[in-house]
Amino acid sequence: MPRSAAAAGCGPRATDRRSRRTLDAPTDLAPDEIRAQNPAVNTLAPASAATNRTLKERIMKFGGFLHLNIRCSESDLPAIERFYGDVLGLKKGYRPDFKFGGIWLYDGEDPIVHVSARFPEGYVAKNDKHSGSVDHIAFKASGAAEFRKRLKGLGVAFQEQNIPNAGYQVFLHDPVGTKLEFNFLNEDVPDAVASGTTAETNLVV
Repeated sequence: MPRSAAAAGCGPRATDRRSRRTLDAPTDLAPDEIRAQNPAVNTLAPASAATNRTLKERIMKFGGFLHLNIRCSESDLPAIERFYGDVLGLKKGYRPDFKFGGIWLYDGEDPIVHVSARFPEGYVAKNDKHSGSVDHIAFKASGAAEFRKRLKGLGVAFQEQNIPNAGYQVFLHDPVGTKLEFNFLNEDVPDAVASGTTAETNLVV
């Protein structure tokens, strides 16, 4: 008399057992370790929260922002140093002896802006028509009214944006076309653009 499908190991009961082995696979192992212990496990399936936490503990830990690096030519250095000094109060300071020209600009003891003068004249498009993938660098800031007054006094062109739940934002470009954003959260800015205003520099191209 033929064995039933379940007894033969090919019916629903056998499938359930295989499913249970997959679902019960250890969640504290990396995908390759899970696969080595149980080839039936589909490691392409969405990882559990426990697995994600374990994997995150095993990879490099993100320590936060260190600096931004601006590319330019040697002739651009004076204008860049003057701009970041006048607008943000950054000071030129120590820079290691790299094999190319440049400067480091400091906020206190932190060199947050690195300038690399290793490109020929005309290499960098000095306007907002950059074709690179990075759109802008954003800073969290306070004192929007004073900052706007400072920019106007220096004759630095800027654009304003005021989107609900995003904060009041100021956008401007440095002498080599790097777009900078200054985000002022929860500040009431007199004479600011109306709520819902998008800066022209952020409109769809």
